[in-house]
Amino acid sequence: MIIYQIRLPKRQDAEAFVKFMREEYFPAVHKGATRVGKVTDLVLLQAEAKGRTKGCDFFWHVGWSGLATGDVRLDDETVAAKLESFKARIKHLGFYSEVAVWTKNNPD
Repeated sequence: MIIYQIRLPKRQDAEAFVKFMREEYFPAVHKGATRVGKVTDLVLLQAEAKGRTKGCDFFWHVGWSGLATGDVRLDDETVAAKLESFKARIKHLGFYSEVAVWTKNNPD
């Protein structure tokens, strides 16, 4: 899994950013195989502010099957330009492997 931290400027519309990521950015992410791996899923997590998901801090988890040298590629340059218009600070935190999981359907 690749994890990014995303911070929007306080003046940015976080709801518009979430909508953009869900409706435009995620569909534009290249999901086919590359020489180093393949995107398997995309999850955007938003920090809560006073019990509501309205904050400007996000974590983006990219499911990745492949070498720990891959990166997200976009199939649409206009979407990349639109992301830049949000003036988000995106920090690549690194590659992580799932080592323990608990779910209520599988407690063992």
